[in-house]
Amino acid sequence: MRIRLLGGFSAEVGKRVVLDRDWRLQKARGVVKLLALAPQHRLGREEVMDRLWPEVEPEAALNNLYYALHIARGALDGQAAGKTRRQSALQLAGGILALAPGGSLTVDVEVFQAAAASACETKDP
Repeated sequence: MRIRLLGGFSAEVGKRVVLDRDWRLQKARGVVKLLALAPQHRLGREEVMDRLWPEVEPEAALNNLYYALHIARGALDGQAAGKTRRQSALQLAGGILALAPGGSLTVDVEVFQAAAASACETKDP
């Protein structure tokens, strides 16, 4: 999976580009963006709820999160028949949300940060 955040958001899963219309919900994108930027691409469920729905009561925020996860999974997993939560690119287990927990994930922000750090260390612009 590849996530692009610099210069605009986009996602690719394998060779499939996730289309804008596949997201259907801005908060679904928001969940993926938060996880793409999080350490090890994991965040606690409550932290995601606090960031995306700070003004909403906890029970309503949890319902909103579940719906956003449903939409995000559909976009990332391509609505493929036979997909299970274990195979999904987005998992919630033990109160922890994880992006691409069992697969490869490239985030352009991390690639840029690594290149910048390398350039600073080697003094090679």
